[in-house]
Amino acid sequence: MLFPLLGEANNQDYLSTLRRTLAEERMTIKGIIVTHWHGDHIGGCRDVLREVAPVPVLKVPHERDGDCVETSWVTPVTHNQEIAVDPDTTLRILHLPGHSTDSISLHLLEENSIFVGDTILGGSSGTFDNYTSYMRSLHSLRTLSPSTLYTGHGPVETLDTIDKYISHRQKRERLVVDALKECGEGSVGEIRDIAYRADNLTNPMLLFQAGEIVRMMLVKLAVDGLAVNVDGGHWKWNGKLPSN
Repeated sequence: MLFPLLGEANNQDYLSTLRRTLAEERMTIKGIIVTHWHGDHIGGCRDVLREVAPVPVLKVPHERDGDCVETSWVTPVTHNQEIAVDPDTTLRILHLPGHSTDSISLHLLEENSIFVGDTILGGSSGTFDNYTSYMRSLHSLRTLSPSTLYTGHGPVETLDTIDKYISHRQKRERLVVDALKECGEGSVGEIRDIAYRADNLTNPMLLFQAGEIVRMMLVKLAVDGLAVNVDGGHWKWNGKLPSN
């Protein structure tokens, strides 16, 4: 049986439900699979491990794992590794960096459904720390044509959601290209203000997040040959088509 781990620490309602379910079903926990290092996903491990005998914490290692767990608890997993939960349930590990470098999804092979962690948040657009990797991971998910997506923070989604995520980011990237062409050369903030002009952003946190997205898109555009980082702070339109 698969039992969802609520990632946050010190959630007593979750721990009570876990104790009751384990007792009623006469089950034991053999291991904990963590999709990535963020505290709202790995944070509850310590509490769960107090409730049960020591079991491995299965994840792609990350330098921040030690924020929430002892690093000695982590058993590394690799891309395409398969885990037999029971004779009828097989999980395949999909290493899909982008949201974070260690992000994984879990492909339930018998159903062709995927536990996507935060690669697909559900109900909102995704966040990422590397735009190029994130887009590559979305396309990798798309090629699997999953029947169901179990998201990290929202409702159950379908294949159409992946298409919407890809389309949304491609449209935003085109706005960044247009902004770069319009200003010719500018800082990340100046390019952001043009690219997000229609959004009328005023919230400082949203402005910061939009700036980070633009910065990562500019890095990708530089690889494509469309942008040049002039002096570390300013970006310039290169006036060339992508090389591929």
